[in-house]
Amino acid sequence: MIGSDRPFLLGDGERDLHRYLRNLEEAVIETCAHYGIIADREPGKTGVWLTTPLGPRRKLCSMGIACRKWVTFHGLALNVTSDLGYFRRINPCGFESSVMTSMAEALGRAITVAEVRAVLADELGTTLGRSASADREVAHRDDLAGLQVGEEAPA
Repeated sequence: MIGSDRPFLLGDGERDLHRYLRNLEEAVIETCAHYGIIADREPGKTGVWLTTPLGPRRKLCSMGIACRKWVTFHGLALNVTSDLGYFRRINPCGFESSVMTSMAEALGRAITVAEVRAVLADELGTTLGRSASADREVAHRDDLAGLQVGEEAPA
């Protein structure tokens, strides 16, 4: 699932890009908790991680932003039902492809993007101080910008 910014204005008191990334991570961590997945951060590595029953750390969500004049672009990629085989073609975020995982793999059961979308939108609204609307967009309190939670990335 891709959570991509439309241009998102960081207001006064929000102009801390590290805090913005931590807020995105927190929204994903809380979304995972909703499904019983214990996820967290890996020090020095942006994104959301989990520890598998066998012990190795696995990356569940990647993030990347750009910022111009306190307007952010880009966003996050939460692996909900992703075909993890596609990661063998690249080094995702500079890691070996085997580090990547998905919510479905962590849960050991099927899960749909549709069921995760609303939870993630609500959590993003909470952590970013915005309100989520029924059309899955998170609107800035002064309606200048927002974050749109979309579908799984096409293959």
